[in-house]
Amino acid sequence: MKAPNFSAETTFGPLDFSCLKGKWVVFFSHPGDFTPV
Repeated sequence: MKAPNFSAETTFGPLDFSCLKGKWVVFFSHPGDFTPV
């Protein structure tokens, strides 16, 4: 499955998916604390 290119601000700095092109990536995300799912 291909993911669309996007940019996001993370706790480790900015992330741009285009820099990962051609590499295997596992994208994991979870809701913030005390937020409804």
